[in-house]
Amino acid sequence: MPKTGRALAALAAAAIVLVIAAWYDAAFLAEAELRAKASFELGKEMFFVSLGGFAVAGTVLLLAWLARSSRSRVVGVIYLVVGAFFALLPWIFTTFALYGTDVPPLLPEPLARVVGDIYLATVGPLNAVVVIGAGMVIGGLAAIAGSRHERSWSSSSW
Repeated sequence: MPKTGRALAALAAAAIVLVIAAWYDAAFLAEAELRAKASFELGKEMFFVSLGGFAVAGTVLLLAWLARSSRSRVVGVIYLVVGAFFALLPWIFTTFALYGTDVPPLLPEPLARVVGDIYLATVGPLNAVVVIGAGMVIGGLAAIAGSRHERSWSSSSW
C-alpha cells in the first residue's frame, strides 16, 4: 500500500475507533450500568466492562501499529494533538470549561460548551476515550520518530 494510503487508513481508523469507543463507553456501558443497578445483577455489566477493557487495549495496540507503519510525520502530529486532547479532556473540562461557584469558566462560553459536550459524550465507566487518546500520543510519537528514522536511512548511501 502506498504511503498516502497507509496514512489515510491510520487517520480513518483513529476516527472510527474514537466514535465507537465513545458510544460503547458513554452510551452502552452507562445504560448497562443503570440496568444492572436497577435489577441488582451486576454480572452482565461486569462482563461488558471486561470485554471493553480488552477492546481498548487491542485498539491502542492497533492504532500505535497503524501510526508507526504509516511512516508519516503528518499522521504522527495529528495522532499527537488529537490524542493529547482526548487524554487530557477530563482535566481540560474541569479546569477550563466547568462552572465553579459563581465563577465562570476560563474558556469563552461557546468553547466551554463545546468542550463540555465532547466530554459528556465520551466519558464512561471505562474512560476508554482517555486511554485511547493516551495511546494515540504514544503512537504519534512513534510515527514521528519512525518517519525521521526512515528519512535518515533513505538518505544514506546504503
